[in-house]
This record gives sequence, C-alpha cells and structure tokens, in this order.
Amino acid sequence: MRLDEQSREHIGRYGIKLVVAAAIAYILKSENFLATFALWTGIYGVMAVAYAVHRGERFGKTSFTYWDEALWLAATALGLYIFSGHQLAV
Repeated sequence: MRLDEQSREHIGRYGIKLVVAAAIAYILKSENFLATFALWTGIYGVMAVAYAVHRGERFGKTSFTYWDEALWLAATALGLYIFSGHQLAV
C-alpha cells in the first residue's frame, strides 16, 4: 500500500510536532521531562482537533486527516504521561 501526498504530510507533521514538543520540554528543564513532553504533545493534539473542526473535516477513508493526527498525538501524549510515572485518576 502506498500513501498519498496528504497522508505523508500528516505523518511528517506528526513527527515534527513530536520533535518540537520534546525540544520545548528539554528547554524548560522541568523536573519530569516525559510529563512535560506529554503536556506539549497533548496541546498539539488539541490544536489538531480545533483545526479539523474549523476545516469541517471528516475521517478519511483513503487519506489521513487532522483527526487522525489528533488521535496519534493524544495516544502518544497518554503513553508518555503514563510512562513518566504518573497514575491516571479514575
């Protein structure tokens, strides 16, 4: 299966957002790098949701959309947060 241009762009943006979130967490020199990394990744996820809503996007059947990107960012943020040693309150 080959990815189309739009899907490759979303994957690339996802990777760039992770690099930028990690850089911000590193520059802030917080006590818990992974928790700060998770926070900034989550913020990027919220921004992706806002942009998807603004554009009126729907989940794509053939291409990735900002909704997919938001889900990847949210899942990554959650994993980073759990891995940082924090417990989720239920």
